[in-house]
Amino acid sequence: MTSNAISEIWYTRCPVPTPVGLAAQLGYLEETFRKDGVMLKSIIDSPDRDVCQSYFDHTLDWSFRHGANLPPIRARSEGIVDFMRNRVERAGFSAFAE
Repeated sequence: MTSNAISEIWYTRCPVPTPVGLAAQLGYLEETFRKDGVMLKSIIDSPDRDVCQSYFDHTLDWSFRHGANLPPIRARSEGIVDFMRNRVERAGFSAFAE
């Protein structure tokens, strides 16, 4: 029987606030992959030039990139504040400081 287990996975993200960026900063991504014996590595922190280049050309196997969500969010911002406020308040929290 052969093993197709992945030993490492690479990630990167745009330098704007994203859920992936927050999860990485808080250690959630690394913890989640570690549970399965997979080492999480940052493409942009690699000293290897070819690895860093994959940020742009997406050629690195077992890698993912999370881009920014700000343009579509901004484009739909009319009404989004009320939507989010309602969701947060339904969960029992105060949504925004007045």
